Amino acid sequence: MSHPFDLQHVNVTGLDRKNLAKVVCGLQGDLENGNENNDEKTELRVAALFVILVASTAFTVLPLFLKKRSRDGVARWFYDGFKYIGAGVIIGTAFCHLLDSAFKEIGPQSCVGMTGHWAGYSWPPAIMLGSLMWLFLLEFGVGHYVESTRCVSQSPSAAELLAAQPKTSGPALLPQANQQSSQDSLQKEERGGEEVRRDNTPTTSFTQKFTTILILESSIIFHSIIIGLNLGTTSSEELTSLWIVLSFHQTFEGLGLGARLAEIEFPKKKEWMKWALCALYGLTTPVAIAAGLGLRRSYDAGSFEANVVSGVLDSISAGILIYTGLVEMLAKDFLFNSEMKTKGKREVGVLVFYVLLGAGLMALLAKWA
Repeated sequence: MSHPFDLQHVNVTGLDRKNLAKVVCGLQGDLENGNENNDEKTELRVAALFVILVASTAFTVLPLFLKKRSRDGVARWFYDGFKYIGAGVIIGTAFCHLLDSAFKEIGPQSCVGMTGHWAGYSWPPAIMLGSLMWLFLLEFGVGHYVESTRCVSQSPSAAELLAAQPKTSGPALLPQANQQSSQDSLQKEERGGEEVRRDNTPTTSFTQKFTTILILESSIIFHSIIIGLNLGTTSSEELTSLWIVLSFHQTFEGLGLGARLAEIEFPKKKEWMKWALCALYGLTTPVAIAAGLGLRRSYDAGSFEANVVSGVLDSISAGILIYTGLVEMLAKDFLFNSEMKTKGKREVGVLVFYVLLGAGLMALLAKWA
């Protein structure tokens, strides 16, 4: 890695705040990553690439297979465990990994936070709040649009059909049996309208859920790219412990993502999408590691510019994961789920424990990565 300054013999006299911040970022990067030659342990970096590829992909598709066997009691037990552990993993990742990293990269106490518009204001929570509210507005807008489209396509109600019938000035000319037949026909048409609405419901649900899962995966992918680049360029001194921790990290994240993908009922013509999304997540970090290996002499993860980019992306991803974890997962699964109210106290307690376990595991991994 190369710096615009000679960090061994830097003279800070006369430097403006922006250049001084770049020097501080460079010094911090050298202190964290060391000055060793990153060409060392290339075999271990390549091994980490394949381990993370296999582990993250396997645990992302595992909930999809368990969902197909959900009628099997054992498979259902494992699926529920992975689903709610995954919810805790998503929330723990948002707070203990993404938001914490964002504060270290662009927060008030970071090298970026000492200069320009970055100084004097805590940007990570503001960016996180903006992404959270953007996701809320997007989901609300998508839901409102598909609902209004569904209403327009509904069949006419029985009242509208009756109003459209020709009016007569005298008593009904049809025999009672014919009148009853007419009423039955109208009721069938009305039931037909309801069936259309029921048939449209899965489409509506799929559109909303698919939009949410795309946003969730994109935020996880942003984080995975940064992780992969850092693993490909980190010092060989920290490499062994880092790739082990990150392997678990990516595995647990894949578990959470796969469990949410399994919840979506894909139309038959679009079933390939869920497998494509699993493959995309599994490939992201290994590809980023490979890019880091290729750029290890020029890419400086501790530079001013790298801190700004990764800090903004981490803040955005934190907001998306917090909203998804608290609203889409915990609120909908525990607070607004009628099935949860019919479960026994022991079963609910186990599910809550799974959530706490997932969040606790990610909080523990944050100690090392």
